[in-house]
Amino acid sequence: MLPRKPLRFNGPVFGEGYTLVTSHATKLRILAQLGDVGFLHFAAYGRLNTLNPLFSTIILSPSENDDGLLNIKEVYDLDLSKTTW
Repeated sequence: MLPRKPLRFNGPVFGEGYTLVTSHATKLRILAQLGDVGFLHFAAYGRLNTLNPLFSTIILSPSENDDGLLNIKEVYDLDLSKTTW
C-alpha cells in the first residue's frame, strides 16, 4: 500500500485555481472539472507498464464508481483545448 500523501490539482501557485487533495482527488472529479482549467498539474504516484506504456497509470483516490487509476491513453484522449501549456 502506498502512503497517503496529498494529491494537488491546479493549485494557487499559478494564479486563481483550486487544489484537490487525498480523497477529493478522484478520477471522476478531475475528469469532470478538466474543462474549467487552464493549467493542470498532478503530484501523484504512478505505475509504469513497460509492455504497453499507454496503459501506465496515475494513481488517484478511488471512489464508489472507479478504481482511481487514470491511464495515459485516457489522458491522450482528453479534450485539453482550454489548457494553456
